[in-house]
Amino acid sequence: MTTESPEFSERYDVKDKDNLESFYVTDADRPFDVFMTVHSIGKPRVEVKADEISAEQLEELQHMNKAALVDREGIESGEVAYLKQAGIAARFLLGGNMSTVVRDGEAAFGPKGLSSDERLADARKNMNKHFATLGVDPATVRILNPERDYSTPLTAVNVDEDTGVYNGLDPIRLEKSGDFIYSYNPDIVLAVRPADCPIAIMSAETPNGKVNIMLHFAWKGPAAGQYDDMKRELDILGVDYETLKVYITPGGHSETFRYKDYVSNGGTNPDVEESRLFVGVTEDEKTGKQSFGIDTPNDVYEAFIDMGIDKKQLFLDTSDTTALDSGYASNSRAFNQKEDDARDLVTAVFHA
Repeated sequence: MTTESPEFSERYDVKDKDNLESFYVTDADRPFDVFMTVHSIGKPRVEVKADEISAEQLEELQHMNKAALVDREGIESGEVAYLKQAGIAARFLLGGNMSTVVRDGEAAFGPKGLSSDERLADARKNMNKHFATLGVDPATVRILNPERDYSTPLTAVNVDEDTGVYNGLDPIRLEKSGDFIYSYNPDIVLAVRPADCPIAIMSAETPNGKVNIMLHFAWKGPAAGQYDDMKRELDILGVDYETLKVYITPGGHSETFRYKDYVSNGGTNPDVEESRLFVGVTEDEKTGKQSFGIDTPNDVYEAFIDMGIDKKQLFLDTSDTTALDSGYASNSRAFNQKEDDARDLVTAVFHA
């Protein structure tokens, strides 16, 4: 089984052109502003297999990474195992890790060379700098608590009724897990720490006043029917679709966001259907395992078009978070390129 997208190389170029007529570009009184941190800057990453490094390539990589190799404790210049991660050395931190999530008593994200406490302190410093730059009071921020069971219907969380979890140091993280969060209070700032997942920030009029929404799209959500759930929740809120404005943040593109050895089990692993979400699907006849590219940002944008939303009501950041030369933190790239696993921060500031 193999599927290909008819717009494999052009679909985001088309959306870049449509963005020029979007509300986010043309409306001086747009209902919100969206800010996403960039993790790093520098030269493009270089993908290297340790057993395929030639003498010439080794010399070139040593030159490119000279400064970083000298600065990395325990790494000798020219060490092949390190050069396998040449892309890390060629880049320089800008925003840095923004996540203070703790799992099993340890910081889940951040530079591997730091202790758990140091990773948490580093992330707090990075977040505080980010909010200060925006002029945002961290006390007004509510951070989405993602739901990871996509075999169940989408959970909507009313931010105005969730007291959240506050440790005295970090912005409030919502207590209830849910990928769809909303508030009627324009003074509340919504935030999330994505991992190659596009985020839809929305604002619309309802019978109860203007509602502000943030929706997290991990790829298994759309694959399991999340768009129908989204439409249901928007209808429950009484959204006036003619007033709906949507900003979609970047995510991984199918050219670089590849999934290998996938097995569908009908539960949290949905069937890989022939759709625009999955590109280049192949299946091993002996094992039944599948490989494919995932194109969630494009799929999310087109899902709103399918709902009848005009292109002028939509804006899509067409950056590819999983690309080797991307400045964004990427869970996929961290796994495949052995980089430090970090998170960027998406912050949505709304206007009355």
